[in-house]
Amino acid sequence: MKKDNLVKRLGKKVLPYVLAGSLSLSSLLNYRCSVTEPEPPVEKPVAVLKAEPKEGYVPLFVSFDGSQSHSPSGYIQQYLWEFGDGKTESTTHSFTNYLYEQGGEYNAGLVVVDNKGQRSNKALERILAKDDIVSLGEIAFWSNRDKPGEDIFSGEIVMKNNEIILRNEKNLTLPNVPKQDTEPRWSPDGQLIAFQTNRDLVFSAYIMNPDGTNMRRVLNPLDPEFRTMNPNWSPDGEKIIFTYYDLSVAGIGYVNSSDIGGSTFNSVYEEPWANSLPRGPPCYSPDGEKIVFYRTGDGEIYLMNSDGSNLENLTNHPARDALPMFLPDGRILFVSDRANPNQIPIQHDLWLMNADGSNPIRLTFEQGVEVDPMVSCDGKYLLFVHDIDMSNPQIYITEFTNAWDRTKWTQLTTQGSNSHPTWRPKKED
Repeated sequence: MKKDNLVKRLGKKVLPYVLAGSLSLSSLLNYRCSVTEPEPPVEKPVAVLKAEPKEGYVPLFVSFDGSQSHSPSGYIQQYLWEFGDGKTESTTHSFTNYLYEQGGEYNAGLVVVDNKGQRSNKALERILAKDDIVSLGEIAFWSNRDKPGEDIFSGEIVMKNNEIILRNEKNLTLPNVPKQDTEPRWSPDGQLIAFQTNRDLVFSAYIMNPDGTNMRRVLNPLDPEFRTMNPNWSPDGEKIIFTYYDLSVAGIGYVNSSDIGGSTFNSVYEEPWANSLPRGPPCYSPDGEKIVFYRTGDGEIYLMNSDGSNLENLTNHPARDALPMFLPDGRILFVSDRANPNQIPIQHDLWLMNADGSNPIRLTFEQGVEVDPMVSCDGKYLLFVHDIDMSNPQIYITEFTNAWDRTKWTQLTTQGSNSHPTWRPKKED
């Protein structure tokens, strides 16, 4: 009995500790098992980029698709687009579009961000935007688009994706000045522009660099009433020819280009001033031996030797014939109202004749006015000005052999009124 009681007493004292120890050991074992099991790693999302199309001619419209992007540990929350030209976009959707307006090779990219803030590596697509541009040449022209002045502009005519456009138009004589700068003409080497201006309060012939710098008068006459207008160049660039008049005489003269700014000039033709003036730029023949010009008094076109001798009336027609220019092949392009002489509505067309005035051929047949013809140096393209009544004249271009076809005309200018286009001679390779 004593032994049994002892066992019972010991059991009551020891058993709770044994049980407590067993529970603690179990808890410890369980704790150790939970911290030794590794957490699954958080994986970065994956960006998948597709583009359609990947190449083509500008303007190139590309659709970008990032819908195949995924995140093993969550979902995509942000799409970060890079278009390869410095432009970027952030969207919450997996599609976007972009317009490439300049030709070039671009590395477009996509980075995706998931809901855990993890960023993917960049997915790339190569985009080839082709710029199919052929330069047809540079021109200078008159425009009144920058009020209140009238200025000389330049621009480049290009063939872009089979469309002819005028781009990079620049004001060379500066706006916001109440003056008239007009009738530009490139020098034969393309390094100077002669033009007419009233910035001296009377009209004077000037020259300047192609960027508008270094403006200077061609002639500095002693008489303030002496006007020099309508400048042009000899084929060798050694002379600047112009019309002139004062209160008593009118004529055609020239200054040697090596003597710009002098006070003397050489007169080759002169007559009493009586509102019967040579007008428009006098034009040398390709060999420099002849000069053709328009006389306002009788509305006729005249030809003379470069020294003023052997003057002859080429047109001798009841209609008004004006603004002649020699073509590289020796024929003469001019403007005439022969289709509707001296009538309303006004109609002036472009015509072509031989150097002796024979075989006049009508080139344009549209209602309205075509003036200021200028053929490109290679003889392929024709610049001219067209309008219904010259209230809003604009510059057009067409292939010379298609001048009669109105559907082949391309309008180059739209801002303000524009006229007097002139081609810059191309530099020899």
